[in-house]
Amino acid sequence: ACHSLGFQDKNAFISTKKVIHTEKTDFDQDKYIANFIETSKIKFPIRDQKKSHLQKMAKTWLKSDVKNGVTHNYANVQCLHCHSQNSDHPFSSDNVVKKIDLKAQCISCHNPDQSPSWYDKDSKGLATSLNAEYFAKKLKEVSCPKIE
Repeated sequence: ACHSLGFQDKNAFISTKKVIHTEKTDFDQDKYIANFIETSKIKFPIRDQKKSHLQKMAKTWLKSDVKNGVTHNYANVQCLHCHSQNSDHPFSSDNVVKKIDLKAQCISCHNPDQSPSWYDKDSKGLATSLNAEYFAKKLKEVSCPKIE
């Protein structure tokens, strides 16, 4: 629950065995992940990889998602996409994830094209400015209890 956005949320994933949602009825998540690791030539640790290799892996992952009819993939969305942390987490004395400018982090992905429902609309129905009330609701849904 601490390292996967949406864990046990009815709209996300209830079990770590169902992190990936697909249109296929015979989808095998374990085979999907093993195949991705093999075909992308994934090397660990990920953070030490060259940008070009990471980009190649991302393209491989997208192709796999398309091939498997993936509708939602929570395997690569983690709390740290939005939050920074103490370098000694979880072993530090304060053991609290630090709050950063979440609004900027959120709208870097949830922009008008990707999340039009987050924005007010003009007379033509086009997204304009961020809907503050809707944003606050969405932020509360994903907020960590350790952040004040």
